[in-house]
Amino acid sequence: MNNTQFAIIVGMALGAIAIIAGFVPLLITAIGGAVGWLVAQVVSGRIDVSQLTGRAGDRR
Repeated sequence: MNNTQFAIIVGMALGAIAIIAGFVPLLITAIGGAVGWLVAQVVSGRIDVSQLTGRAGDRR
């Protein structure tokens, strides 16, 4: 599955949530997905948290 297909599926799912439950649950779902994506990027090593916090692991 490429990025375009994934984005279409996510968009359709968010649209269904908006139709069924309303706008606030849509926002909660989208924010939860964004947080999950961010955690996955940190765990996989694509985002280095030490750069964001200003602390490097080798400094003492």
